[in-house]
Amino acid sequence: MPKFSTYAITLLIIFLFIFIISKTKKNKYFIFFTVLLLSIMAFLFNPVKAWLTNGNYTDLYRYWSDMDVFSTYGWNTSDSMFKTQYSVMPVTKLLIYFVSKIGIKRLLACLSCLLVYGIFGYVLSNEAKENKCSNKYLNMAFIIFIFLVNYKISITNIRMPIANSIFFLTLYNDLNKKNNMFFNIIGYILCCSIHSAFLLFVGLRLILFLIHKYNGKLIYIFIILYGMSITVITNILELYGSNSFVSSILYKINYYTNGTGSTGMEYSIFMLGITKVLMMLYLIYILKNKTNIDSKNLMYKCTLLFTFFTIGSMINFHLFHRVTNFLIYFIVYWQLYLCSDNLSIYKYRLVNENRGYINLYNVICFLVVFIHIYYYFMSYQYNALTF
Repeated sequence: MPKFSTYAITLLIIFLFIFIISKTKKNKYFIFFTVLLLSIMAFLFNPVKAWLTNGNYTDLYRYWSDMDVFSTYGWNTSDSMFKTQYSVMPVTKLLIYFVSKIGIKRLLACLSCLLVYGIFGYVLSNEAKENKCSNKYLNMAFIIFIFLVNYKISITNIRMPIANSIFFLTLYNDLNKKNNMFFNIIGYILCCSIHSAFLLFVGLRLILFLIHKYNGKLIYIFIILYGMSITVITNILELYGSNSFVSSILYKINYYTNGTGSTGMEYSIFMLGITKVLMMLYLIYILKNKTNIDSKNLMYKCTLLFTFFTIGSMINFHLFHRVTNFLIYFIVYWQLYLCSDNLSIYKYRLVNENRGYINLYNVICFLVVFIHIYYYFMSYQYNALTF
């Protein structure tokens, strides 16, 4: 049995409280209240104590050290002074500099939590309104998101979690709502300026244009065999390797495919990723065979693209881990979609049918959520957090 931290116990109580109040029928401000509560918990986390006293290192400790450098030497400090390479991450640098000037370091984790959960909560609320989903189903979808996402990563890793939510919001506006393309381009650039991994995500989005013109099945097969495409991309980028931004991308590719980042594996995390892939595949099966969704639906095609890419990335643990974390957004999005009043037959079965594929999906959903929650609280993940 693990030694439970006071923080983890408090977080568990909050999760149970959130789950209970999500059942209320008239709770218009559930998402707002939940995000606020989680953000307060994020504000209370102390990464210095977690590392120096308990030996639990988090990326947030590094950012706190960098904020001390910003406070002392300002914006134009030499890169060698920082523990993070900000030359290719201007948006991240701006965020950390902004918090350092305020002088309240704890705001960084709080802002990260607000953005990660708040942005996706906005997407779900918008989708619920568009498809006439009741508050009950909206709350249920948001609860699933909270349980599947690693809260520790959301408040300590900072860059990838924030960019995940911004990228999904941009995808949603781009593919579903078809909003102003200028703002979508800004969103994609913003994500790439936060974390270079999103150049790969943007590349997957661009491949959607090819699916319109060419055989989609062949492209999906190519995506699964992504290792070949990584080699091609690397060869092209090496022609421009003198550029610092490109050099950083090449370093990341090499790190996650050939370097030390490609060797270490946490089997528990890997198995959690497998459960998310299986859940997504079953959702795709339901969407294709049990609903009237248009096969040309861009959000649906994008889901297929990311799912197949995730399957291809299984040979590389670190890439697989990052992509399955993003897969959660698609899982929860389609979960809410399937509760839409626009899918009245499906909704009736979801609520009333006691046998068949719906029952199996409910079992799968419960098991995947339970396994995630069990691992987060019973391992070092949430017990690494401290007040």
